[in-house]
Amino acid sequence: MALHIFKTRILVIIGSLVALFMLISKSSVQEVAHSVNVPELDIDLSHIKHDSMEMLKEITVHEEPIVDLPCTITNKKTNQFYDLTPLSSIDGNVQAWNSKGFDYGRNFSLGICSSPLKNIGALTSLDFVDVSNKSEVGGYYTNSEGHKVSIGQYNSELKLRGGNLVLEYSNGDICGSGLPKSTLLTFKCDREMQSKARVSYLGNMFNCSYIFEVRTIHACATAHNEDENAVWGLFIGILFVFALVSACAGTLYKIIKRHYERAEDEDYELELGSREESMDEILMGKQQLQGEMRKYWRQRHNLFTKYDNGCLMTRELWFSVTPELISERMAEIIQQEYDLELGENTSVLDMFCGGGGDSISFLKRGWRVLACDNNETHLNCTRHNAQIYGVDRHLETFLVDWTGSESAEYKLFHSMISIKKVDFVFGSPPWGGPTYKNNTTFSAERDLLPFPLHKLLQLSLEFSNKVALFLPRNIAVNELVSVSEDIFPGAEVDLRVVHLSLAGYSKGVLALWTVHGGVNV
Repeated sequence: MALHIFKTRILVIIGSLVALFMLISKSSVQEVAHSVNVPELDIDLSHIKHDSMEMLKEITVHEEPIVDLPCTITNKKTNQFYDLTPLSSIDGNVQAWNSKGFDYGRNFSLGICSSPLKNIGALTSLDFVDVSNKSEVGGYYTNSEGHKVSIGQYNSELKLRGGNLVLEYSNGDICGSGLPKSTLLTFKCDREMQSKARVSYLGNMFNCSYIFEVRTIHACATAHNEDENAVWGLFIGILFVFALVSACAGTLYKIIKRHYERAEDEDYELELGSREESMDEILMGKQQLQGEMRKYWRQRHNLFTKYDNGCLMTRELWFSVTPELISERMAEIIQQEYDLELGENTSVLDMFCGGGGDSISFLKRGWRVLACDNNETHLNCTRHNAQIYGVDRHLETFLVDWTGSESAEYKLFHSMISIKKVDFVFGSPPWGGPTYKNNTTFSAERDLLPFPLHKLLQLSLEFSNKVALFLPRNIAVNELVSVSEDIFPGAEVDLRVVHLSLAGYSKGVLALWTVHGGVNV
């Protein structure tokens, strides 16, 4: 809060100097436009160009109407300009955007203001049977018979509805009601997107009208490209004043910023403790990760090397997802330890999939993964992130509360998994958040969630005699041995413990059990 106040004061100083500059240059401005009210200026550099253009619009006596090019639109009231051509194939470079319709059971390919089809000649007579011009198909999916079905012909006329940017496709293949299929694309401004765009399937109506959301920086409004010559001198003057003030204030700002960073972190921790519901909030951009969370942003590519492609994590997942290199190494060790073959004949039960980091490493080996979590948002992240990596084909997700083993839902789940027969069970159970590092030794019986180690092992062994757990780096290894002796009194047990590190820093311990006899439950 204090740092925010300081930033505000700096901006006030800058604003005052700019106002002085404006007063001095008032006469020159009046030469261009007599008795014109100069608009207030936002000192944020990203808006200076925008405000200068708006000023030109006010002082221009004869303003020509704005003609929108294909896949662009101008808000006539605000003069805000939208350009989605970088997402289209208008320049001849075919771009196809894919989206997985999880509950619909089909994957969609979409073009934006253009067709996603790359090879029209490869189509058969059974593809797009109700479409007269197949080259104009704007989106489609493949049905159970392997034929392509159009969900609308593309158009490049963007529309603004209630301030929302939308694009409509119509005249697709005929649906069950006898009407042609159609599609509605809604665009959301996302300035933190590292990739061009991310397309998400939202739903459909009567299997006939489909709705998608496209998040992209290209949906963010800019000022229309008008002639700025009349205010170019004023623009340069503002930049000069801003640079002068920044040079003087920069050093002071950095010193005070260091002083207040710790106070910000403490404020954040207090706020987080009183807002448990915020743990399920999806955090994607740098600006969303404040306080103690800042350090996790710097690790984003360690967590997911394809993070910039649109990987999703909640606040909780940012500090609980296993770094990708560690997940890859664990999958390799598990494969060797349990002598597993690659491909779909091997299956794994991931008890706490979280954001899917470990599941993705298993899926890369072609294994079937039964990913479980007690949080539906986490399961959505797992499915989405596996899709980003292109390995979601053999992924199944289950909403499971391991503490409710007496419930009818759990018993049904247990029976289903038993029929599937998994080759091994993997678990990266909750460690209690980042505070686990505060303890010299982490007790698997006292500190592990959602229940002690002996209970977790007993539960895991109901599905397989091979169990691998990823545990904190400060785990008491002697406790792993003693617990194993207690619950496997008459069995031959192999326990292997592997310490895993990344860039010289210990990240955790992989414990692998193989039980050759009975279990004391």
